Amino acid sequence: MGTALSPNVIHSLDASHMAFTTIDAFANGVTNLGGIHDCFATTPAEMATLRDSVRNSFSNLYSSNVYENITAQLVSQIPKEVADKVPLRLPLGTLNTNSVRNSTYFIT
Repeated sequence: MGTALSPNVIHSLDASHMAFTTIDAFANGVTNLGGIHDCFATTPAEMATLRDSVRNSFSNLYSSNVYENITAQLVSQIPKEVADKVPLRLPLGTLNTNSVRNSTYFIT
């Protein structure tokens, strides 16, 4: 279970990103949408809107410290003696998630 935790968390974040992208894309008029895992597809006429939805939903999802939130939830559910052994939190990097909203190569 311990070795499956990290990949499952990442997979759930990818799924959340896809769900938020789908909601945003439909709200902005995308009617033809497909996807598998973290890949999206639409018609050429709707691609610019989908591209913006992917960028915006990613920025919104990761604008908070997701790692801290997940760690806090996990630590609150385990015994204190086990929680005390959870490794120190890694510092976040310097990426401004708002910068992906205008990134040329964020989605291709």
